[in-house]
Amino acid sequence: MTELAGHPLFWIGGLLLLFALLGLVLARRRPPAFRVVKRAFLTENEKEFLQRLEQAFPEHRVMAQVSMGALMAPDVPGGTGHYLSIRGRFAQKVVDFVILDDALEVIALVELDDRTHRQDKDAERDTMTAAAGYVTLRYRSREKPAPQAIRAELQALHAALRRRPGQRPAGRAVQGPG
Repeated sequence: MTELAGHPLFWIGGLLLLFALLGLVLARRRPPAFRVVKRAFLTENEKEFLQRLEQAFPEHRVMAQVSMGALMAPDVPGGTGHYLSIRGRFAQKVVDFVILDDALEVIALVELDDRTHRQDKDAERDTMTAAAGYVTLRYRSREKPAPQAIRAELQALHAALRRRPGQRPAGRAVQGPG
C-alpha cells in the first residue's frame, strides 16, 4: 500500500476525486434558475373599476398599482435603523389606484376591496396613509358605485375636511357606499 501511495497516478487520481466531490458540493449550493412569467397588470374587475374612475375624473390622471414607497417616506433621519424599520412596514405595499391633479399632486387614494381584504389590515394601511396626509376611499369589489357617485363622494369629503378648522383637506379614510 505504501508503494501505491508513492505512485504519481495515485495522487492524480486522488486529486481528481477531490475535485469531483468539490464540484458536486458546489453544484448543490447553486441558486435555482431565475424563472419568471408574465402576469396581467390588472384583473378584469380592476380594469373595469379603473374605467369608472377615469369617467368620474376625466380632468385628472388615475394611476393603478402604485407602491406606497413612492407615496410616502418615514419622518425620521434616513439611513438609520429606525428609518428602515418604519419604511419596511409600507414600502412593499401597493395602493390600488391614485388620483392625481394636473400638477401630479395626489388628490386621493382609492382601494378596491375584495374578499381577500381584512378590515384590521386595511385600517392599519389607512392609518399609515392618513398620517402622510392622504384621503383614502374604499369600495367593495362587488358593490362598485357609478362614476358620478365616486366623484360626488370625493368632492363632499374634501369640502367637509376644508371646513374643519386646523385640519388638512386630507388624511381620512372612508368606506364608500355599498
